[in-house]
Formats: sequence, structure tokens, C-alpha cells
Amino acid sequence: MAGIILQNHRVMNDKLKREVDKTIDSLDGVAKLKTSPYFYTRLKARIEEQETSWAASWKWSLAGTILVIILNMVVMLNASYSEVSEEEVIEQLAMEYSSQGPSIYNNDLVNESE
Repeated sequence: MAGIILQNHRVMNDKLKREVDKTIDSLDGVAKLKTSPYFYTRLKARIEEQETSWAASWKWSLAGTILVIILNMVVMLNASYSEVSEEEVIEQLAMEYSSQGPSIYNNDLVNESE
């Protein structure tokens, strides 16, 4: 059994080697592409242009972040905090939510009794 597996393994290796050799041989026939003499110069210039534009956008992002932090600090320092006791807050809420005006239900009751 082991002999059959070993033989199959050798056959597969031989087939694989032939396929690899065939592929490499087919690449030998490919002609080298001809480019203009200034291709690499233009390519380098384009890459440098992208690098400088990224650096500029990074600088603007950093400047914007610093500006937002400074504005937050100014607002926090200028904010006036008044100390209000819990009782005052409860009184204010009670006044805001109390019904001081006429109620629809009261008017209905008054009209029905007439």
C-alpha cells in the first residue's frame, strides 16, 4: 500500500514539474514592453505629488483637530455654572408642570351642570 502511495506521489511530482517548466518556457517567448524614455520620470513625479498632497491633507486635519480642542476649552472655561440646590430644582419643575390654567375637563363639568 505504501509503495502505491509513494509511486503516485512521484507521478504527481513529475506532472507538477512538467507544468511548471511549461509555464516558465511560455514566459520566455513574451517580448519586453517598450516604454517611453520619460516614463519612470513621470511615474516618480506622480508618486511624489501624491505624497505631498497626503502630507498637506494630514496637516489640515491636525490643524482642524487642534482648533476644535481649543474651542472646547474656551467654551468650558467661559461657561458659568450656578449652584442650584435640589429643592430649587424640584420647585421649578413643580411650577412648570403644575396646571395653573383652566382645564378642558373642568369646563366640561361646568357646562354639564348648567
